Amino acid sequence: MARSAGRAHHGLGRSAPPGRRAQAGGLRDLEAVRGGATARSAVEPVRSGQPPARRVSLRARGLLLVLVALAPLLALHLFVTGLAWGQAGAAERIGLLLGLAAAAVAALAAAWFGTHRLFRRDVEHLLRAVRERAAGRPSALPVLEGELGLIARAVAQLDEAREALRRQVEEAEADRRDAEARTLGVLAVVSDAVIGISPSQQITLFNKGAERIFGYTAREAISQPLDLVLPALAGGRRLSTRELSPGSERWETVGRRKDGRQFPAEVGASVRGHGSPASFMLVLREVSEEAETALRETALRESEARFRGAFEHSAAGMAIQRADGSFVRVNRALCEMLGYSEAELLALTHQGLCHPDDAEPEAWYERDIRSGSIRWYQREQRYLHRLGHMVWGLLSLSRAGDRSGEPPDLLIQVYDITERKRAEALEAQLRQSQKIEAVGQLAAGVAHDFNNLLMVITGRSYILLHHLGSDHPLRNHVELIQSTADRAGALTRQLLVFSRRQALQPKVLDLNTVVTGMAAMLRRLIGEQIELVTKPPPRPDRAKTNPAQIEQVVLNLVVNARDAMPNRDRLVIEAGDVKVDDRAAGEHPGMRPGLHVTLVVRDTGVGMDAATQARLFEPFFTTKGPGKGTGLGLAVVYGIVKQSGGYIGVESELGKGTTFTVYLPSVEEAVEPAPAEVAPAELPGGTETVLMVEDEEAVRDLIGEILRQAGYTVLGARHGGEALVIGDRHRGPIHLLLTDVVMPEMGGRELVDRLAVTRPAMKVIFMSGYTDDAVAGHGVVGTGTALLRKPVTPETLLRSVRDVLDAEASAPAQPA
Repeated sequence: MARSAGRAHHGLGRSAPPGRRAQAGGLRDLEAVRGGATARSAVEPVRSGQPPARRVSLRARGLLLVLVALAPLLALHLFVTGLAWGQAGAAERIGLLLGLAAAAVAALAAAWFGTHRLFRRDVEHLLRAVRERAAGRPSALPVLEGELGLIARAVAQLDEAREALRRQVEEAEADRRDAEARTLGVLAVVSDAVIGISPSQQITLFNKGAERIFGYTAREAISQPLDLVLPALAGGRRLSTRELSPGSERWETVGRRKDGRQFPAEVGASVRGHGSPASFMLVLREVSEEAETALRETALRESEARFRGAFEHSAAGMAIQRADGSFVRVNRALCEMLGYSEAELLALTHQGLCHPDDAEPEAWYERDIRSGSIRWYQREQRYLHRLGHMVWGLLSLSRAGDRSGEPPDLLIQVYDITERKRAEALEAQLRQSQKIEAVGQLAAGVAHDFNNLLMVITGRSYILLHHLGSDHPLRNHVELIQSTADRAGALTRQLLVFSRRQALQPKVLDLNTVVTGMAAMLRRLIGEQIELVTKPPPRPDRAKTNPAQIEQVVLNLVVNARDAMPNRDRLVIEAGDVKVDDRAAGEHPGMRPGLHVTLVVRDTGVGMDAATQARLFEPFFTTKGPGKGTGLGLAVVYGIVKQSGGYIGVESELGKGTTFTVYLPSVEEAVEPAPAEVAPAELPGGTETVLMVEDEEAVRDLIGEILRQAGYTVLGARHGGEALVIGDRHRGPIHLLLTDVVMPEMGGRELVDRLAVTRPAMKVIFMSGYTDDAVAGHGVVGTGTALLRKPVTPETLLRSVRDVLDAEASAPAQPA
């Protein structure tokens, strides 16, 4: 230990005594530290124009620099004092700070204090003075040199800085109290209400102006929620943070006094402090009656400007209507929708623009809205364009405002839905076509088998009647069977016509001639209680269609009208012509543009509602009672008209009757003359040989028996292969081939072609119970060969056979 201490002592210097050299080195280090501390402890001078808070901030910053600079000296002072008085652990703490072993620190301290015996006394004097000054008692610091002198001077500077800081804090507090007093003085005399708000929107400040305006004292208002004096404008909601955010414009609100009365007010807000969440200061001014009027006028002008912009730029057609029906204002969209200029529309009325059928209901709704019984209504309505076509609109009608002593104006809004209605009509037409197609497929599927059955029934009934005398007791039963079978056949043909699977066999005819020719029969049909009026056109109206089918159209429409007129009513049938333009054709899906002849059937019966009209042409749909209708009458009319390339429209209203209008394309060709009537004669027969091919045994036996009774030689075959064998084996001539079209193994067309190789002079008649489109698929239609449609009566069969056999050359024959 002694050697270590000696080495430590010897290392303190060579030329000067160890204590003096150590003291000089420590002095230089402390001078360097003090120089830095002195530079950092300088406090910025306080400017008179700076606020107290700013000045306190500058002084506090200076004091902080002084403390940081003196910290090493103070620490050294404490550790040296600890070594001087031998405090436990002092050497270890100093060694830890300096990075030396405790023994080395102790040896250094012993050398230090052993060289300067006066050092301990000086330290005691310095510590005593520091304690006195720390206790607030004046005490002069001893005059010392070296490191202790530096410490004494640092303590003196620290005391001076602390005293300066205390004076500055007192001055800042005095300035704050003065500013607060001045602010409160200003708030006490201003007439506006000044209200402080906490982040939780509770009142923290309530000046005299607020007390005067609201009636609460500051004591009553402070700590209360803001809703106490500023209720929300709707439903008691509190003002939102957005309305109180910094930078917001002033806004209008409603204040509430202590007695519950409310008043208009104008409010502005500013942020208090920099905390988060922020506090706010509200300044509220009560709006006077004149100011309130001015604000209302300004708000009214702004509202009118907004309404005018929305009115003019709306996609909907808009108008304001007076009680007399005239327009006060119309927008551009309405002008474009109806094709009028603004000046032209202002000279018209809303009802004048409506479709005639919609004008009366429109007047009812307008009266109800003006009377207050309803607030608004909306409906689909038709309008008339300036060019004459119809425009569909979705109409909304409501009050536009009340005028003192006068009926309220109405706000009209119309959205153009013409394209949507056209799409709906096309969709309805598609659904109707699909239903027709379904029925057509059903009819085609059962037509062949059903017609074969009916042919057997009607044929056997004919044979029975031929053998029964006129007074035979069973004759009436057989006649009833035959008539029922005929009705069943007619029903099948109606189904095929409705589904447009029956050939038209059209010819040019005068529609007026058809109606005139049917007048007498129609009068007997409808009865004397209904007046029938026919109106012929000024000139012939020619169309190309099937005469029998157009008569069926007239007959079905007249029967439908008769059933809808239970009382003494009036039925009008009128023929005419009309030119359909592209726009009208577009508004009625299925109608073609061009010149059309028209057939109008108008009754004054019970009429129909919209739901009935929507299903009017559906197959099997009827409003008649059980057993009074099949539901196919109008469906057949629809099928015939469509197959003729025409269009049928209906207009009806409950209690006001119904009007059907049939449009058929007009033609310029001459009317074909009607065939001369031939007096009925005996059924023809013959002695020729007929090869008859039919796969249905009952039908084959029936046809064979009818032909044999008429004198013909009949060679029967079940199918095409058997017919070829018979044709090869038969040595005599075969004058006629009577064959079914659709058969197993070989069809009728192929059979004819193969037999024609060996028997070119043989004539041919086809038979079929299938629909025309099915037959056409087998290469029969349009070949110039006769075609019999099942069920065929014996009379038709015998006359067709005789006609074909007697014909000199094969020519296109009309199907029987």
